[in-house]
Formats: sequence, C-alpha cells, structure tokens
Amino acid sequence: DAVKILEPFLSNNGFKEGLCLEDFGPKVLAEYMNYMLPSDWEGKDFVKWDPELSSNVPSKLWIYQFWKEVSLSNHDDLHLFRRWPLIPTSTGELASCGNARYILYIGYSAIDQELDTHLTNAYRVIMETAQAADQKALEQNGGDASLISTYFDETFWNLGNAEVEEVDGAASSIEIGTNIDGCNDIEGQQDQSNYSSNNQIPHSQPHPVAEGQQPSHDEVVGYETGNSAIKELYSILHAIECPLIDATYFDNRDLQKICPADRLGVSRSIMSTLYQCIHYW
Repeated sequence: DAVKILEPFLSNNGFKEGLCLEDFGPKVLAEYMNYMLPSDWEGKDFVKWDPELSSNVPSKLWIYQFWKEVSLSNHDDLHLFRRWPLIPTSTGELASCGNARYILYIGYSAIDQELDTHLTNAYRVIMETAQAADQKALEQNGGDASLISTYFDETFWNLGNAEVEEVDGAASSIEIGTNIDGCNDIEGQQDQSNYSSNNQIPHSQPHPVAEGQQPSHDEVVGYETGNSAIKELYSILHAIECPLIDATYFDNRDLQKICPADRLGVSRSIMSTLYQCIHYW
C-alpha cells in the first residue's frame, strides 16, 4: 500500500529534487566506487581477481549483481566506470570498463555451468529475501517505506559478503560471500595441460539462452555463433590469453548488442584487440 501511495510522488521529478532524492542507478553507483573497491585498482587496465584469497575485493556474486545494474552495451553507463576494472574475463582477471571495446565477445563463450547456476540461484534468493524483508518491514512499521530494502543495500554495498538469513521462519542457508560452495572457480592462471588435443576447453558450454528469449544470437548476427569454427577460434584466443568476456556474469540480451554483426566484424574486433594487447598492454 505504501508503494502505491508514494508512487505518484516519487515519479515526480520536481518532488524528488525538492527532497534531494535521486533514483538508484549507474550514476549513483559510480559515485561510491572509490569507497567500495581497492584504491590501487583505479586506473588499472587489468587486475588479478581472486575473491577467495582476499575479502577486500568484490565477490563473484557482487560482480554478477553489478552487471544487473549496469549495462555492458550502454556506452554512457560504461563511461561512468571507465577508471575501474570490473569486466570479468576468461583469464580470471577484471578488465577496465574504459577498455570495454577491446574485451572480445564473438558470440560464443565457454562458461562454468555450475558457477552460472549458483550465481543465478543466489541472486534469486537475494531478491526474494529482500522482497520478503520489505513486506515484513512495512507490516511492522505501519507502512513506513523509509525502513525497507535494507537487506539488499547491505548485501550489495558490502561487496556481496553477507549471508541470507531466515525469513519468516524459512531457513535460507545459502551463503553469498566470496566462496559459493560447490562452484568451480575460473581464475587467472590457467593450466595449459588441461586443454585437450584439439584446444577445446574441458567442461565448457555455450552460454545458455533463456527459454522464449528472442531474438537469438544467430538471428541478430550474420553467422552461426555456435558452429565448430567459432568454438575453435574461441579456444585459440583463450589459449593465448586474449581478453575475452566471461559471459557467466552478463545478460544474454546485453551480450547480443555487443556481438559483431558478421564474420568481418569478428575479424576486425580480434585484430583491434590483439593490436591493443601488443602495443599497449
């Protein structure tokens, strides 16, 4: 009821300006990056990212949540974070948002399916818990909306290092910190001995497309993104540690928007990235 009552006021820009309120979004988030991330990360093209070894870096879930708020295909959004490495790559590093155009996505990406499932489920638990907490807070505080949504805020701003607690007696034991039990990490130092003879990455699968999601990659671009040639090309680029986007952390629709339009576009993207690697990184 409180949400319905306040909606006409909060949708009025003049009302929000009068109370110095601003909608949460990438612009607000960008203002707090220097409080949330290690100071020595600012301005770096790449940083090693191992959330299991340090509690002062973003967890995998935090990065997943971040890219739910920020669009990889929106240049204005990315510009706000241009000095921060927040793009997860297949080597386990985080790449600078300012270099997003050089971090490759060719329509296919090998992902850790178990990690993808755990991140999706953990995010769903967070949202369900936040909604339940909001409802409970409204009931306990007579509809005072100023006290709601604290759960999601604490989880996000603490780099994902919070635990889902019991809500209305229902135990949610999943921990959403730096280490999600059961997941296999994708870290920076890849063991080349794990590659098979044809350079394919073991246990890799193309990023799944949600049922009913339209259009598919192949409908958007002018080539088959899942054919053997593209997969082999991905394996070669991965083997030479070319910066490739780890699709686990991104929405398929967002990835479709940055995918090269045709094979010529793929070739140009690869050449641009390799040139950048050789001459600047």
